Amino acid sequence: MVTAPVVAIASQLAGESVQVSCERNARFSDASRAYTVWQANDGTIVFDPVIHLSASTCNELNRLVVRDTRSSAGQTQFVTNGGAIIDLAGGGAVHLLLHEALHLREKSTDEARVECDASRNAWSAVALFHLAAWRDQQILRGMAVAHAGSAPSYLKDC
Repeated sequence: MVTAPVVAIASQLAGESVQVSCERNARFSDASRAYTVWQANDGTIVFDPVIHLSASTCNELNRLVVRDTRSSAGQTQFVTNGGAIIDLAGGGAVHLLLHEALHLREKSTDEARVECDASRNAWSAVALFHLAAWRDQQILRGMAVAHAGSAPSYLKDC
């Protein structure tokens, strides 16, 4: 299960209210990593407002944020989890979340288009986590690595 801040970030990225499902069953391996769009039995493409992520991706996202209610304005703020060091793998998790959210925002099944848009809009996702500047840079580097490691068919338009 992901934290409420992660769901709020996913919803902002998708441009609509979404849920985030952490898949922990054996049929959803970490190799699958994420999905949002699926095909119904009648061949219809379904843009379900649920972003399905692997357990490891959910864990990475949860490590990035905790709820901090000490805001002077009474609004919720998101802060890094106890000063834990966020490594480049966190960038991969943020990249996956953004990629899947963009499928929903754009109502697109075009993986290459969505992947390129995710790469171009990396900063918009990182900014929503409200991290320190040095951590933003670390996550952005991780996102660039994740993008570069995408399937060649995802990179054909970038």
